[in-house]
Amino acid sequence: MYKIIEWNPEDIVAIKSTWEKLTKHHESVSNYFSDYFSDYPFSVREEKLRKHGKNGMTKIDLIIDDSNNQTYGHCISIIDSDGKGELESLYVSNHLRGKRFGKSLVERAIIWFEEHQINEFNIEVAVGNEEVLQFYEQFGYQPFSYNLKKR
Repeated sequence: MYKIIEWNPEDIVAIKSTWEKLTKHHESVSNYFSDYFSDYPFSVREEKLRKHGKNGMTKIDLIIDDSNNQTYGHCISIIDSDGKGELESLYVSNHLRGKRFGKSLVERAIIWFEEHQINEFNIEVAVGNEEVLQFYEQFGYQPFSYNLKKR
């Protein structure tokens, strides 16, 4: 049985397996920067999240299977020291997609933001991963700008 639980943000290692799957996905769909994703180790991501946790607030929700305690999805939401919110990372394993887990994770993030009087938050989507835009539109989010990067 799968369930969503709130996780201790200091125990970031719990998202390592799903974060690596998300990174592999971004590597495979990236039009220009697949090497960026392939060269981005979890240790670097972990350090950034730990730094952020010291300067802002972090919420981590996990999808776990009760029968084996394996993690099959995650949602990381952050509020930075300036009071800006961001749904920083969202991943749901393929076999659980279409079963409302992603929607539940986003709804939990929205509730958390609202509890902290954050009425607007950002979601960054990697180029090549536009298939998720329709998912986020159900929450009222639309593409706003493009952030261009030179190699």
